[in-house]
Amino acid sequence: MTQGTYDFTVYLTDTNNVEASKDLSILVTSTLEIEPGITPLDSTVVLPNAQVGEQVTEYIQATSTGTLPYAWEKIGGNYPPGLGLSGSTAEIVALTGTISSGALGSYAFILKVTDYADNTAERTFKMSVTDLSIDTVAVSDGLVGSGYSFDLEVSGGAGGNVWALKPGSSLPGTLAVDTGSGTISGLVSIPVSNHKFTVVVTDDLGMTAEKEFSFSFRNIVITTSSPLT
Repeated sequence: MTQGTYDFTVYLTDTNNVEASKDLSILVTSTLEIEPGITPLDSTVVLPNAQVGEQVTEYIQATSTGTLPYAWEKIGGNYPPGLGLSGSTAEIVALTGTISSGALGSYAFILKVTDYADNTAERTFKMSVTDLSIDTVAVSDGLVGSGYSFDLEVSGGAGGNVWALKPGSSLPGTLAVDTGSGTISGLVSIPVSNHKFTVVVTDDLGMTAEKEFSFSFRNIVITTSSPLT
């Protein structure tokens, strides 16, 4: 509904056909918020961690019953070095750029948006930059019924790494990720094809890195070079 004042009349008639009426009005004002819509509205939005040298694009949207254009501005804090806001008059803007070297740490900044009717909204955002990285390119396939072991490799970060499967991911059979070493080990009893899973590693500062892998498990095939006798 367009903002403004709306006048209307309410009529009431009782069972004796006695009538009454009253003139009323409703004032519709514009509301302006910065998504994601979380409660309370002054809560901080924690953006995904970023890596040094990573190309980042995070979209931020204003929701309003007001009128374009919008005016976005940073009124406090700092972006991670290398990032900036694009599309500063649009409904959706992007925090985008390439994270600069030496930008390790946590950053907080406050964005303010103003619509054509001078309604405003503010929201605090946080983003952490880490050099924590899972270096393993791929995990090896395995054989059904044969013990499996594979060591995941990590670099950077503050140490004290803790490994885990990302919520929603799973491993077949009795396979599990050792929380301290990052070793995947166990036994798979039936063939598995292209099983996908994601591991997450967290360091002592709470920085995280994650990576998706896939592997397969096939039956052991025995071949001979001559007929058995």
